Amino acid sequence: MPLPHPPTVARAKCIAALILLVVALALGAYLRVHEIRAKPQIAHDEVATLLAATGHMGAYEVAANGGLSGRWVPASQWKAFLQPGAFWDFGTIATDLAHYDNHPPLFFWLLHVWVAVFGVTLTSAAYFNVVIAALATLCLFGLARRVLGDALEAGLVALVWSLSPPVIATSFMARHYDMLALMTIVFVWLLVRATDGERRLRWYDVAAVALAGAAGMLTHYQFAIVAVGGAVYAVAKLARHHARRLFVLAAALPAALVLFVAGMPHFASSLSNQTGQVSHLTSSAVRERLHQVKAGIAAFFGLHARQIALLALALIVVALVLALLARLPATRRVAGRLRGEISRSGWGMLFFAALIGGGTIAFYLMGRSPDYAMHDRYLAAVWPFLAIAVVLAARLLGRLAPLAVVLFCGLALLPATLAWIKIVPFGVPSADAKLADVRYTVPSTDLSGAGGLLIDDLQRSVLLRSVWWLKDDAPVYAAWQADLLADRTKWAPSLFAGYIYATAPSKTNTWAGAAKVRQIIGLQGWRQVPLASPGWDVAHLYAIE
Repeated sequence: MPLPHPPTVARAKCIAALILLVVALALGAYLRVHEIRAKPQIAHDEVATLLAATGHMGAYEVAANGGLSGRWVPASQWKAFLQPGAFWDFGTIATDLAHYDNHPPLFFWLLHVWVAVFGVTLTSAAYFNVVIAALATLCLFGLARRVLGDALEAGLVALVWSLSPPVIATSFMARHYDMLALMTIVFVWLLVRATDGERRLRWYDVAAVALAGAAGMLTHYQFAIVAVGGAVYAVAKLARHHARRLFVLAAALPAALVLFVAGMPHFASSLSNQTGQVSHLTSSAVRERLHQVKAGIAAFFGLHARQIALLALALIVVALVLALLARLPATRRVAGRLRGEISRSGWGMLFFAALIGGGTIAFYLMGRSPDYAMHDRYLAAVWPFLAIAVVLAARLLGRLAPLAVVLFCGLALLPATLAWIKIVPFGVPSADAKLADVRYTVPSTDLSGAGGLLIDDLQRSVLLRSVWWLKDDAPVYAAWQADLLADRTKWAPSLFAGYIYATAPSKTNTWAGAAKVRQIIGLQGWRQVPLASPGWDVAHLYAIE
């Protein structure tokens, strides 16, 4: 049977690439939507997201510092902080983030528009991530198509990325990490185009790189690692033979910085808020963080850290054996033919994987980020390049590469992802099993049926997640534990049967203090019954009877 002509082969590869892209988009969207629809509770960090996107982060601080705290008010007054406020209030969002948070505003600006259209529910903000992830999949396909020079390989990259467990899990929470991945992909894609010496560099190429760089910095400060990597990549690619092109492209850097400062003029205040996250690490803490690094990276491949270590050891042994065989004349001839058959395009993307991953891990091991910051979303900018690395490694298998990647997706990535979101009962590779279990259990009638709420914590992630479940007219008394103990006359006489006392340990609250509050409630003649709420990680609840 005659072999198909090259145009027929190219057409078949394009059709296969399109099928892979559609599968990547469809499966990625389905897996995200499946889990988001089952989402029963607002996550800890989502409260900050919604406060910022609705323009109420600063207003909440005013309310917590005496505006609404220390007196009985309807739950609706607290719940209003999580609902859309004045539309187009981008200046307030940026200012509030600078003073009360440690993130730049671009994602929150876009989410502000999203919630203005779709409102705020348990799931509406997270669905915005599904849209961002779909755009990231398309852009990653475009980047891979350009750097690998092969549409089929680009489709395989999109498939690997879209099915990886931590990539899917990143979307469950309404945070800006999916957008960080998108901005990273777009920036590198535009940079690759702009540094292509075979095409003419136009002014809009420079402008596009500048805009992408500014957008990345306005998405997450960690994007600075990507920007530094981009600068090194451009210098390495252009300095020797295209110095003039490099000089022109360098104008994108100051332009990006100007745009960034214009969008976030108070960025210094925002960055200073991160100083509280810096911790002095002991040797045992460093060892634990090293374990988190290994487990976190292994999770991308749907494997456990031990499996990754064994695989790496096997590759080292194979490399040594091949190095010994390479000394034989016959194997030299075979190796030469293999070098000629394996495409050299795209290997530069491993530089971004190493630099972004290495930079993020270095900050983590130095204690510049919190203990949990090696979980899925914190490596969002690294995952696209690891997906490219998988396809590059598969090239060593020659014509079997596409089949090997598809089998890897079907036998490793997809089962691990299905286990992660609990569609199937497989073991879950995870950097932290507790953090990986995104399906929290919430109290159903414990709070939604409460007649009122007494709560001794004003942290936004505690108070607002608790009042979310209350009826709008349910009375709420919120104050710090010390203030409850300082003046019981403000709240104790107004307690009734059916109310709930919620207490949460914090830097100021103690179990001893909670016991004193419960003693005061008892002196009013009320019995308190602990409410069993498995997985309710907000506060400990006591029904007043």
